[in-house]
Amino acid sequence: MPNNIHRENTLFYNKALFAANNLTPPTTTAEFLATCATLKAAGITPVATSHQGWILRIMFNSLAMGSMGAKAFHDYMVGGPRDDVAFGAAVDLMDTVLTTYVNADAGDAEFGWTEAAAAVQAGTAAMYFHGDWAKGYFVQMGWTPGTDFGVVASPGASDMFWYGVDDFSMPKGDQTRTAHGVS
Repeated sequence: MPNNIHRENTLFYNKALFAANNLTPPTTTAEFLATCATLKAAGITPVATSHQGWILRIMFNSLAMGSMGAKAFHDYMVGGPRDDVAFGAAVDLMDTVLTTYVNADAGDAEFGWTEAAAAVQAGTAAMYFHGDWAKGYFVQMGWTPGTDFGVVASPGASDMFWYGVDDFSMPKGDQTRTAHGVS
């Protein structure tokens, strides 16, 4: 039973940090890396994240889409003709981001997706790869979309919309199905 559908290949950014550093949202992976280098040189953590697997999956997929391009990424994910060189470059990009541009506390046990979002809001980090539900979280924390934060498609992947679906499984024969009126 589907519960919701959301876009996962989005990049949130702190508009004040971008303005203070004369930056525009990156539209390619090369621009993304240049933006990261500029922010790091200014003493700002470029990317907030958590080392929780599902959060790293979102970031990897977002980076891979932009690095590989829509067709190669799609083919790789659905078992079509694989471009292992392009996939290897995406893995290398993820390695560069994780070893050079993310917050030092990303691996802390208590650091999750809300802490990463809070780091962007606090201005200790500038960008965050996450699903579009983070927009609601930023608003809940008092930020105004388009004024305090921006959101764009993952760099290099504006032609893709990667969505996730949350659902509740109800296996056939499960006694709770009939108790809830589901046949």
